[in-house]
Amino acid sequence: MDDTPRRPHVSFLHKGLYLLAVFPVLLSLWGTTRFVEARPVVGERTPATLTFFQHAVNLGEVPAVGTIPASFFFENQSNRPVRITALEPSCGCLTPQLRNEKKEYSPGEQGQFTVAVHTANEKPGPKNYAVTVKYDDGAPREAVVRFRLAVPERKVTVQPSEVYFYQLTGQPDARDIQIEDHRGTRLNVRQAFIDSDQIQVSVGDGKVLPNGVWSTSISLNAPAVVRPGREIAILKVQTDDPEYGLIQVPVLIQGRPEGIQQTAASVL
Repeated sequence: MDDTPRRPHVSFLHKGLYLLAVFPVLLSLWGTTRFVEARPVVGERTPATLTFFQHAVNLGEVPAVGTIPASFFFENQSNRPVRITALEPSCGCLTPQLRNEKKEYSPGEQGQFTVAVHTANEKPGPKNYAVTVKYDDGAPREAVVRFRLAVPERKVTVQPSEVYFYQLTGQPDARDIQIEDHRGTRLNVRQAFIDSDQIQVSVGDGKVLPNGVWSTSISLNAPAVVRPGREIAILKVQTDDPEYGLIQVPVLIQGRPEGIQQTAASVL
């Protein structure tokens, strides 16, 4: 009797089934490998031509003054001229302005713009603002810089902090702004004026509210028909207070689109 162990018998049918089972796996691996190898190589992005020395300014908790400024410095590090086309703030409470209103910079030339926030318009607490700098070096580009601070507890408030006029129906409109002094003192408004000939400004008498806060009302009046397009003006309020001597409020005036004329009588 032969005691030699015999190898299991594997039929051609079993071998065929095994190959059929592993073939899809092998095929998928081969396809994946080919896909990875065929992936194109992406080149490096063109470096920015306008370089900022500091992309974020963090002032921490600011003192209780009316306007807090921060400056951003930049340099044209390319071999071609750069033109700044716009400074777009993240909210109307910011007023970015190029130094000397200079917009064009030669290769190697440095520049600066300042952005300020009017704390009387803002709620207390940490604030994060941004300014998008749009420029052109032969192609449109943009960079974003950030401005952080902590607004102290309210002392003088302005409500609303921004004013909008949409003069699209041929009807006059009016807005009231309340300036309130929460310090137990009386902030007196000396005068108020706006850098737009389309809006009339009048200052009301100050009064004590039921909660003991001193309040002054300023009225803005827009005519039935304004110039076509959009205008952004600044209302400037001068007071007798050393901390809040000048309060500024942005005012947007939106007329009908260019090419569409309307008079007050046309809607009657």
